[in-house]
Amino acid sequence: MRALSLATLFHVGLCAAQTTVTGRVVDATDGTPLPYCTVARVGTTEGTITNADGGFRIHVAADDSLRFTYIGHIARTLPAHAVDGRDVRVAPAVVQLGEAVIRPDDELYARIIRANKWISQAPGVESKLFFGVETYNNGLPVEMIHAYYNASLKGGELLDLELKNGRIGVAGIDGRLFINYNTTKAFALIDITADESPFPTSPLKHQRAKLLRKGFIVEQVSTAAGPDGVDHLRIVPRANNPKAFTTELWLEPGGDAVRAVELRCQNCPKHPFIPLFDHGRIDTVDLRYKQHWTTGPEPMPQVMQLDYRMVYTGPETHERFTTHALMHAYDQGRGFTLPLFSYAGEVPDYRKIGWLPEDTAFWQRVQPPLPTTRQEQAMRFLRMNDINHGDWF
Repeated sequence: MRALSLATLFHVGLCAAQTTVTGRVVDATDGTPLPYCTVARVGTTEGTITNADGGFRIHVAADDSLRFTYIGHIARTLPAHAVDGRDVRVAPAVVQLGEAVIRPDDELYARIIRANKWISQAPGVESKLFFGVETYNNGLPVEMIHAYYNASLKGGELLDLELKNGRIGVAGIDGRLFINYNTTKAFALIDITADESPFPTSPLKHQRAKLLRKGFIVEQVSTAAGPDGVDHLRIVPRANNPKAFTTELWLEPGGDAVRAVELRCQNCPKHPFIPLFDHGRIDTVDLRYKQHWTTGPEPMPQVMQLDYRMVYTGPETHERFTTHALMHAYDQGRGFTLPLFSYAGEVPDYRKIGWLPEDTAFWQRVQPPLPTTRQEQAMRFLRMNDINHGDWF
């Protein structure tokens, strides 16, 4: 009994040593908030990311230091107590060119080919993963998902997700529900180096500069200033290549390692989204997908964003929806203890999350990225419209 009491007191002491700090990360030049900046506890695998407004919160010990890294900016390491409630200013490490540079030789095209090889050779990694989705119709929240998974990633591709627990909130419009029934599958379908894809063509699929040049124009937008900087390349489809993404690529200074990649298209000619019911159709999809990569011996896409706007037409309805989906992979090499059962076959997100009982203790322990003011309002909506407390499912 004495040993149990000592162990209990020791555990409480460890918990008491933890505190939560909050702050905001901004550009040192103009004070612009930096969204999805990495905030890491030095000496651990733990960390978080800033939200869309640059805000963050993180559990720390009294003597912790935090390292702030953002694409194209000089990394900063500061004592955790020094940033609580304050702005953390990080300076740019790039030289913006007056206008995009198109070089007559193949060097920029060769860098794209080498970046393809670098991504393809990135090792397989396991990690915990936070998944968040929010959907709005004319500015009003109609759907929100928070979930945690064990993730397997390799070469920029999301190979597998195993659900730990999740929450879903939905709200109707004139008696109708709009849901992204299986958004994690959309993430899994995006392989930025794949030769064939349900999305528009990615220039990073090419392994030969000659073929890349036929379909795309490569421009240099900015160049690195120091080791923390990045070289920013823009890859634009030629007129003869209308079913392709416009791509932004950020590479290590003078090298091939990818720091971030963004694919985007307006009125996408190809996409995997389909109406849940036969009586509706999706008329237009605008899409943006971005990966932020870690550095080190086992690089991986740490933050993945998928934003899309779509026009949906059904019987007596014509709606415009905007969805923002985010994945944050963290605690590389570690995973959650999962429920003691598996799903037979491919089961959509909604059914997986709807079937699982809510784990209240788990949600008290985890800490998603700090919500923005708009997300706080959406969180209240989620709690009022939690599918586990309704009978629609």
